[in-house]
Amino acid sequence: MAKEVTYTSNHPYKVVQYDPAWPVLYERESERVQAIVGPGHPIHHIGGTSVPGLASKPQIDILVEFEEGSDLDRYNDALTQVGYTVYGDVLGKGGRLFSRWQDGMKTVNLQFHYAGSLPVREHLAVRDYLCSHPDEVAAYARLKLDLFERYPDDYLKYREYKDEFMRRLLQRVDANPECGITDP
Repeated sequence: MAKEVTYTSNHPYKVVQYDPAWPVLYERESERVQAIVGPGHPIHHIGGTSVPGLASKPQIDILVEFEEGSDLDRYNDALTQVGYTVYGDVLGKGGRLFSRWQDGMKTVNLQFHYAGSLPVREHLAVRDYLCSHPDEVAAYARLKLDLFERYPDDYLKYREYKDEFMRRLLQRVDANPECGITDP
């Protein structure tokens, strides 16, 4: 059963070097999610584990797109039955967040968002930007490993500094004409 915590709670975490098994784990978990939500919903590997070479928390981040107006809570019971914790719209962006836990550690973050929404554009643009900018990947990996070394028992402090970096990264991504995320 999933560990019950609030999404913003201080919980155990770790940051490790990139693991080439992460894409395989994503494929396996995305198939499980696809079986629940059905066809017709694009599913994306996002977050640190989606970027080759990026040190990350060993948890797979998955984003599923839904048509505007879809009931994003429709799958809560089915996801709970396969071990997800349901958080709802804790990110305040109109989407839904779910997580799976194993042995006290988060292993999967699952997000539902409306197709074309700002969170979808941001996640995909950042992933694609990082995949084509190895210098940014190296800097981000160093930061994540350093923050984990400095705050191994304080996830909220880790997130505070990582989120600050991400805000600046989002500005660089948005300024890049090849992958800008600003509303059209």
